[in-house]
Amino acid sequence: EQRGNDKDKIPPELFDALQLGIELREEQDAPISISFMQRRLGLGWPKAAKIYDKMDLMGYLTPDEHDPKKKKVNITYEELEELRASAQNEDDDE
Repeated sequence: EQRGNDKDKIPPELFDALQLGIELREEQDAPISISFMQRRLGLGWPKAAKIYDKMDLMGYLTPDEHDPKKKKVNITYEELEELRASAQNEDDDE
């Protein structure tokens, strides 16, 4: 197994998107969307869509109970910080 593969690396914008999704869920009980990520994070549609898909593939999105087509971020601030620390440690190991 190869470590440090660029495909496995977590893009920094993913952390920002997860934090944004946590804020939406905590403050407004609202799902995250690609267009909202574009506006708030200053991303183009392709980049925002890739990050959204990666969050979904990593298991960080759950269908909204009010509208299953929409998704909410399902991790806590503490879990996000653990993920950041873990990613930082992997970067330090390279």
